[in-house]
Amino acid sequence: MLVAAPSALAARGTGALRICSSCAAAGGDLSRYDYVILHAWEHARIPALKAANPNLKAIVYKDMAATVQYASHDGVDDELLPAGVGYYDAHRNHPDWFLLDTQGRRVESAHFSGVWLMDVGSRAYQDRWLANVASELRGKGWDGVMLDDTNYSPAWHLAGRTLAKYPGDAQYAAATRSFLARVGPPLMADGFLVLPNVYTVWPSGHDVWRDWIQFTSGAVQEYWTKWGEDASQHFTGADWSYRREFLRITQQAGKVYLGITYAPLDDVRSMRYARASFLLDWNGGRSALVFEPSPGGQDPYSQEWTADVGMPLGRAYQAGRVWRRDFETGVVLVNPSTSTASIALGGTFYTPNGTAVTSVSLRPASGLVLRSTPPPPDTTPPETAFAARPLTPTSSANASFRAVASEPGASFRCRLDAGAVRRCRAATLLTGLSPGSHTLQISAVDRAGNVDATPVEHTWTVQPLTSRIRLSSYRRGRARIVRVVFGKVRVPAELRAAVAAASLERRRSVTLYRKTYRGWRAVARLRTGPRGGFERRLRFRRGVRFARVLAVARYGDATVASGVIRVRRPRS
Repeated sequence: MLVAAPSALAARGTGALRICSSCAAAGGDLSRYDYVILHAWEHARIPALKAANPNLKAIVYKDMAATVQYASHDGVDDELLPAGVGYYDAHRNHPDWFLLDTQGRRVESAHFSGVWLMDVGSRAYQDRWLANVASELRGKGWDGVMLDDTNYSPAWHLAGRTLAKYPGDAQYAAATRSFLARVGPPLMADGFLVLPNVYTVWPSGHDVWRDWIQFTSGAVQEYWTKWGEDASQHFTGADWSYRREFLRITQQAGKVYLGITYAPLDDVRSMRYARASFLLDWNGGRSALVFEPSPGGQDPYSQEWTADVGMPLGRAYQAGRVWRRDFETGVVLVNPSTSTASIALGGTFYTPNGTAVTSVSLRPASGLVLRSTPPPPDTTPPETAFAARPLTPTSSANASFRAVASEPGASFRCRLDAGAVRRCRAATLLTGLSPGSHTLQISAVDRAGNVDATPVEHTWTVQPLTSRIRLSSYRRGRARIVRVVFGKVRVPAELRAAVAAASLERRRSVTLYRKTYRGWRAVARLRTGPRGGFERRLRFRRGVRFARVLAVARYGDATVASGVIRVRRPRS
């Protein structure tokens, strides 16, 4: 069944998830989406978003299965929380709401410090969660709520532990279902969207999903067409078909499906695969695709995953290994197989870069949205943003940057201090910086040659610090081994809070870099804790006599580097 299309103010069937620390501020024009998911403290953005797009739905993020200890100050819960119940309220007044393991200890998430599992099956907890969230929805102008951690199994948080009250997945799933049955209908009766982020397990996933959404407005599903946050792990074959069925089930029930795909902002393949797979079954209604870039603090928008070719003209059908669906102003193609596949289009269509085609070849796990008319010439320059940059002040004489552009395939130009403008990569490592202030400007250049006239700029100060990272090398047979040894790093007082936060979030690593003719290249990385060491064998190409290496310790955005050492090729 096809339903009426939403307002043309938004890119139809799209949404944005903006819940990292800088995601809302770095989100660009959020009014161009159908849905925007934000933290509670971002409610002041709602009036402007609604003024620009009256049909936009502003959704507040809330964890349904946990309380968050770090959302507090001096033993007092913050007014606006990422959960439905405050940690200190529960700790002092309702300790029975905390789930315990079989040793009688409260259960903290294995992956997020300060996140404590709550008893989702407790009627008292359900009622308090409902009352708190309903009051906030009414008072702050939200259209609905995303309920994170709506899980069939708590195993991911437990890391081998067992819950005393819910020792099995079926018992915990029953508790989750009771929570949805208690909380969902009253909120929907008040006119709010209730969208749980549902995690199910195979093979019962479809049945559980179908059962749970009877109490809600629909559901959110992470990892729509791929696992993880990098450019790999795409679903193919039966796995892709299994994922696809969740969208179908939700729309058949007249509900909202939000599918989230995570990938780097320059990963065009993942964007196209997610968008084409979504459009293959989209009924033209309220469901949407959400693309969340990795890392998260960047504008997620790209024409590659927001492509709009009007309303569908019929159902999807298969031509060999390729799935196809025709739309008012184009065609959608998906190859979910593990082999390259070709398809004749029966007419002329245009690729996103304007090339006219009558047939296309699709690599494994890929998709493509083609238009029936050529796109207009690209005269719009790209926008440039930083995805990573050093804190200021920093103790490191090296600085690591990562730039992103609003258009895939863009190149970059950099200028350090008063130097000349030079071509640079998206990931840039500056080394040997002198103490004092430095400024780096980066501008993106799109594939049509349009240059961002307002480059992003970052100024930081280098404060000398004696590094606790030591590099050495020794010979082992015919090989050279580089040893990296690192201990506790002393940082300026201005950086201590950032380092502590990074340690709490487990964002610590030490990376070994090797100098190549293209710049410094990472050859090894260790992510386990702030102390220790590792060794790495260096390989030498024929004719190469020396290698230059350095190590960089990263605590979130704070970096400390070793000196550069020169390693000689072992004599044969």
